Amino acid sequence: VFSKENIAVSVGKSVFFRALFSDIFGYRGESFRKRTHATKFKSAIAFVLGLILGLLTLVVHPVVIIGTLLVLLVVALIFAVPEIGIIIALFGLPFLSFFDEPTIMLGAIVFITFISYCIKLIRGKRIVRFEIIDLTVLFFALLIFLSGAISAGGIDSYKEALMTVELMLGYFITVNLMRTSEWIKRCAKVILASGTI
Repeated sequence: VFSKENIAVSVGKSVFFRALFSDIFGYRGESFRKRTHATKFKSAIAFVLGLILGLLTLVVHPVVIIGTLLVLLVVALIFAVPEIGIIIALFGLPFLSFFDEPTIMLGAIVFITFISYCIKLIRGKRIVRFEIIDLTVLFFALLIFLSGAISAGGIDSYKEALMTVELMLGYFITVNLMRTSEWIKRCAKVILASGTI
């Protein structure tokens, strides 16, 4: 709160967080050099926000508040750099089994990454490459969707087909986002790290 540096500069000075954001998440070095000075207004906002969150613990469990803030931080990171969504999904795969609904958790990460990718696509910051193999995957996804929509299983079959198609979006965003050897190496490091843990 009382620091003269913003979070980006502080992260850039940290050995661990700079390695995390540069080597794993792909942020450039100039991202950590933006200097803005803290004002009394910013300090007051932080103080009031701390009071509100403290009072909120009377109604909501503190772990839920911290978890919500972490989820919002992760979503903000994914919207800034959609490739981070792929990295988080790959790292989290072994650990999703600790949740009650691991498929829904993975589906949420894929969906947020897909929305982020679409926004970057509309803004002209990402490109789409569509090849013959992608057409076969798209056709297979269409078959799965139609099999769930016209199945005798009712709404449950439709939900499962929709979730399968959503997870198949992970293929398209991975193929279109992980285009350079640097990002492929990052993916390999993350898979190795999560597997080791």
